[in-house]
Amino acid sequence: MSPVASIRALPAGTTTNVFSLANVKRFPLGTCDPTGLVFGPGTDAVVECRQGDPGQALTTLIVNRTNGAVLATIPFGGGDQVAFDPTTNAWISNLDNMLPGQRGEYHVVSAYSSRHNCLVYGGGNLFQGKSPVDRQIWRMNADLSRTRMPDPPHHVGIFSGMNLVSDSASGNVIAFGFGEAWELNPSGDGKWSQMTGSRAPPAGLTSPEGGLSVVSCDVTTYGVVVYIDGQRSRKPRCRMWVYRSV
Repeated sequence: MSPVASIRALPAGTTTNVFSLANVKRFPLGTCDPTGLVFGPGTDAVVECRQGDPGQALTTLIVNRTNGAVLATIPFGGGDQVAFDPTTNAWISNLDNMLPGQRGEYHVVSAYSSRHNCLVYGGGNLFQGKSPVDRQIWRMNADLSRTRMPDPPHHVGIFSGMNLVSDSASGNVIAFGFGEAWELNPSGDGKWSQMTGSRAPPAGLTSPEGGLSVVSCDVTTYGVVVYIDGQRSRKPRCRMWVYRSV
């Protein structure tokens, strides 16, 4: 069961406690301070942990996402992202030289296109000073080789740029930020196209740059991309934008 029916039943502009919705679940993770999450085969999911308490070992958890049971604890962690490679049935937490020639990048973002079997990633921040690659986007191919893609119209990355999300219905990757949404076809050389008219994000939807709170996900079951933003105020609220490409 999923909470989709409960979410769809909410009138526009509704304020509600997400944990009051039917079929929404949350599970304790012990000493894990989660920094990354990805679904894998079956009911498996991986949680990357970066423990904040001094002396706590870094770990990665494999959990059952339906009931929160910890299936395995792996003695490494600390990363922001982890991925599942369906072609090899393996988890990927780190690869060398992901941003060729660069070191010290963090807040990099990524999105996996199942139709084209590739990972689009890049951007990020550099500790102290402006990042020289905050608009560089790369494609990781099925053989784990890298291909440079055209630069997006704005810089990308967690906290200070556009985010990336896959649209499984079209196979494209969407970059949202600065009040704009752009689409990339990751096949071949790729091309960025601005989403305008009825495909443009609604006015007032919080953009992710500047540390503002917005998350996005590809809901493959329904062929839509969902954005949820959060307003920090005395009366916090969230808004949702559901986009369908086909």
